[in-house]
Amino acid sequence: MAVDDNKVLGAAGTNILDLPQGALKAVGGQQNFQNAMQLAQALYPAPTPMTPAQLAFQFFTQMAAESSKPGATALGAASTAALTPAAYLMKDREAQQKYQAALPTQALNIAQLTKAPAGTGIGENYKRTEPVTNEDGSVKIDQSTGATFYNYRVEDKAGNLLRTVQMADPTTKQTPVTLYNSAGDSVRVVPGTQAYSTATSDAGQNGGFFLTSKPTKFAVRTLYKDGQELKVYNEADYNTATGEGESGGWTEIKPADSGTSRHIS
Repeated sequence: MAVDDNKVLGAAGTNILDLPQGALKAVGGQQNFQNAMQLAQALYPAPTPMTPAQLAFQFFTQMAAESSKPGATALGAASTAALTPAAYLMKDREAQQKYQAALPTQALNIAQLTKAPAGTGIGENYKRTEPVTNEDGSVKIDQSTGATFYNYRVEDKAGNLLRTVQMADPTTKQTPVTLYNSAGDSVRVVPGTQAYSTATSDAGQNGGFFLTSKPTKFAVRTLYKDGQELKVYNEADYNTATGEGESGGWTEIKPADSGTSRHIS
């Protein structure tokens, strides 16, 4: 990712955004200091480095001078001539380093001059307004935390609107809960999220997780009716068999002489 030069300080490359907020407050805040950096760069432009063409000119000029000396060889002349552009490059580097070292000081001086007096509109306050809604009119929820999204007015200290933003209010985030289905399977979901809605929907929709505590494991039971045995393997079948109606009427009391058995899975 490219770094914004207007947010970088000196040869060390310190980013303005990494500076303590207390330090930036002393010079009018982050935005004021960033503006001061831009102004300093405009008032004190960086040294212009030599171009490759200029370096090549220096090399060949010096090489011609060295070649004209008695007893000079082409290799020797070239080796000596190479020192000239190298020296220029070193001077360019030193000039750039001095410039980068001095620029933050210039920016600090400008920031001190341009920062607003106390009590004016410098700084930012976030004021929460109405909740953000989806296209269907429902309130927008952070699907990872369950927090509600709100519109915020970002104002300066004088109450002037700088911009508006939408973000989740962390104070409204929900605590994840564990839900169970009748078989004892569990899911951990955040109330208010789509995952919670799915879990608490009909079992045929990957839901059926309505219980907040793990159900007691059902022990297989044998029921009796009209001389027949019936084994039930879950509570729902047990309630049906022992209830009223055509499928009911079964009991756990074993008669003196039972008949054949059948099973309900």
